[in-house]
Amino acid sequence: MTPKTVRGGFVTGAAAAEGPLEADEIALAEHLETKLGRASLFAWFLSDDGRRKLDAWLESGMYRLDLPEHGALLSVAWLRQNGREDDASELVRVLEPWAGRVRLWPYELNEAEVPGVHVATLPVVSARLERKRPQRNFSSQAVPK
Repeated sequence: MTPKTVRGGFVTGAAAAEGPLEADEIALAEHLETKLGRASLFAWFLSDDGRRKLDAWLESGMYRLDLPEHGALLSVAWLRQNGREDDASELVRVLEPWAGRVRLWPYELNEAEVPGVHVATLPVVSARLERKRPQRNFSSQAVPK
């Protein structure tokens, strides 16, 4: 697990992919009419419908990974698709203890991100940065003067 770091680069005992449910996770749980929590969502991703969703993400590329953990269930899907069911089952077994605490699936995108090196002009980069929102864990930290 990627460790959560705090100001000054200190590592905490928490995983970076932990924390409160994010808006898309809450929306998914509500859509599925399931218990609100990562364990319930993890279980859904192992169901037939959830597996189809993971397969669709792999096929379309319509997802984003902010941390390696966000690709864990995609790895399970890839292993399954490539005839490695035993490895997929073993990975699920390893992930299960984390299922209630850590996000193990990607963020869904409306359009696929283009892989590789991205080149952009200064005005394009400036416009992209203007649209970005502060990250909750960084905006709460005081900046020394």
